[in-house]
Amino acid sequence: MSGRPRAGLDFDLEQQTDTILQLDQRATWFYEAVGSTIGMAHPTPGTGQVYMTSKRDSQGRLLRADRTYRLHVPADVPSAQFWSLTLYSEDTRRSYDNGGTDSRSASLDSRDQQLRFNDDGSIDLYIGPTAPPGAETNWMKTMGQDGWFVYFRLFAPAQPFFDKTWSLPDFEAV
Repeated sequence: MSGRPRAGLDFDLEQQTDTILQLDQRATWFYEAVGSTIGMAHPTPGTGQVYMTSKRDSQGRLLRADRTYRLHVPADVPSAQFWSLTLYSEDTRRSYDNGGTDSRSASLDSRDQQLRFNDDGSIDLYIGPTAPPGAETNWMKTMGQDGWFVYFRLFAPAQPFFDKTWSLPDFEAV
């Protein structure tokens, strides 16, 4: 990890420099950021992971950094390992940079001991510029007017995801 900082790219934008033809670096970038595995394209109950994403709220409006949203995650998330909600920037497609100093600032997951679950086992997660009172541990901060999107991942997804007896609702503006 030396040299000048780059925006997540491990190669110069030019495909060929005086010293190297950068096809291997570009192939690696494509595989890591764009490519998929058989487990992603054809998930199987109990193995791999599935990704759910959203760029709009329950009213069909694009998600905005200057508004606060709630995602109500129903109880009994069908995952044999864990679930995670990760926030990404619409502009950069990288993890959202909100000035946070730990991974919790752009990702929450079911292994986090600080999360507060509801009495019925469901959980309310919040994304926006300010946390609702009492929901600070279940909140990820947004800044400015940057657009954002999320991936809600199930690791080792279980049958209720596949037969659709469990589903994730849309974000609701708070």
